[in-house]
Amino acid sequence: MTGAQLDHYRILEKLGEGGMGVVYKALDLNLDRVVALKLLSSDLAAYPELTERFKCEARLQATLNHPNIALLYTFFFWEGSPVMVMEFIEGQTFQCMVRERGPVPAGALVPLFKQALMGVGAAHRHGIVHRDIKPANIMLSRSGLVKVMDFGIAKAIGAGSGLTRTNTAMGTSWYMSPEQVLNHPVDARSDIYALGVTLYEMLSGEVPFRASSEFEIQRAHVHSMPTPPSVHNPQIPAHLVAAVLRALEKNPDARFQSVEEFGTALGAIAPPMAHSPTPVPEHRTPLPSPAPPILPGQQRVAVPISKTPPPLPPAVPVSTKPSARPQPRRRSKAPVVIAAILLAMLALGGFLYVNAASQERERARAEALLEEQEAERHRQATAEQEREKQQAAEDARNTEALREQIQQEEEARNGSHGASPSTAPNKPARSPAPGNDQESALSNALEGADRGGMSQGQTRPSAIGSLTGLWRGTYMCLQQGQNRAEISLVGNAAGAVSALMLFQVPNAQPGSYFMRGMFDQSTGQINLHFTKWVSHPLNYVPANLTGVVDLRQGVMRGQVIAPGCGNFEVWRNR
Repeated sequence: MTGAQLDHYRILEKLGEGGMGVVYKALDLNLDRVVALKLLSSDLAAYPELTERFKCEARLQATLNHPNIALLYTFFFWEGSPVMVMEFIEGQTFQCMVRERGPVPAGALVPLFKQALMGVGAAHRHGIVHRDIKPANIMLSRSGLVKVMDFGIAKAIGAGSGLTRTNTAMGTSWYMSPEQVLNHPVDARSDIYALGVTLYEMLSGEVPFRASSEFEIQRAHVHSMPTPPSVHNPQIPAHLVAAVLRALEKNPDARFQSVEEFGTALGAIAPPMAHSPTPVPEHRTPLPSPAPPILPGQQRVAVPISKTPPPLPPAVPVSTKPSARPQPRRRSKAPVVIAAILLAMLALGGFLYVNAASQERERARAEALLEEQEAERHRQATAEQEREKQQAAEDARNTEALREQIQQEEEARNGSHGASPSTAPNKPARSPAPGNDQESALSNALEGADRGGMSQGQTRPSAIGSLTGLWRGTYMCLQQGQNRAEISLVGNAAGAVSALMLFQVPNAQPGSYFMRGMFDQSTGQINLHFTKWVSHPLNYVPANLTGVVDLRQGVMRGQVIAPGCGNFEVWRNR
């Protein structure tokens, strides 16, 4: 695209690519200024619903005009694809900042973070929730101005559900609020949670939750208590630790209820500014008194020059020294200056005492909050252990159900060949019948699975041993967004696989069904197809799966073969 021209915009370079669009640096030929062009990704432009959502994003951002929000200049269609023309910001994202230097000192970070709060607050006052706040979407310009960007999945509070249902689970997993993960209604407090994760990362250099899959990260957002950021960076002030942990509360009612409240908590007990002492009056040296005037009776006499001096007039007493005017006695200003200094010292001492007491109270509150958080973490850990026990029991039941299904299918096959079910497990593998190679291979696989992985006296290869078990993860469908999946697999040396698929669609009942297929141990290719419903939610169709298994990494990735669905990713349960 570099060098291409869209209307009167010439593309200079590609800046980045997100979940919905591609962003380019471009030159506006009419106004001779650099702009940012955001185009809908080519693979999504074919979906009218996504095009409409992209247009809605432009409408939402057009209502926002704030110094801390990237401006939208205009919107148009080019060859049927929507294009947004936005303000080009030259600088560094918060993500690049923390990646390059690690944790950012609190004194430098808090003023910048407050600018981001002001930008998000402006959107909230317009009834708009960003829903994808993260360090990559916050930019620090070279002039020191912070800009919040990319309202790509923003939502107007109270908007209808026509387009938002598809978006309910969208967002970046590391920064998603629990209510986003659970597909519950979101409001401004979801952005506050994401801002809390962002501040946590900027202060500590780490995100609150890390895991090997998006599913595990999202589950942690819902069930796990975050470790205080001070564990990663002990230099973080206690009041900032308390503010971050409050922003990360699972219950939205326990968080800050507005970004203004969040910002107040960040600066409520900031170190006091230096207090200016009371100025001391300047001592001025008095000007010398003016010379006294000529007193009455004094006169100057002009004496003519002559050889014979004339007789003198009668003697007039003239003072040879002017009488000095009495000077007023000056009062010393030293006592006033000393008193002013003492008063200033008393005022400063009182201020420091009150401020120290306030800091001590805030420190005590922060410590109490940390203790409460620690107790809650303990309760959550206990609850998590109980959930894990229940999950293990459920996994065992699922596995048993799968094995029972395998046994029932095998008994049915043995009966159809005139053999009794009791002798089926000891039968040797049958030769594949013409035209039914996969069915015969699957039958042999099921026999081997029932014998615990043994097939004609051979032990199960390590690949099959690693494949058999429980896999958890997610898959995407256009109409529902991100769905959860659990797959219990049983395979044998022949490469035949049986599976029990459990899925959870947002805002719908869970479902499950049995699958069968083949696994190629040399390439890792796996194909599974539907055989029988176990629990069938209304109006849902089953899906087939095709993908590749990486046993070393313990991950399976591929495609969901069903209308409107895309990729899946599941991880081996450890």
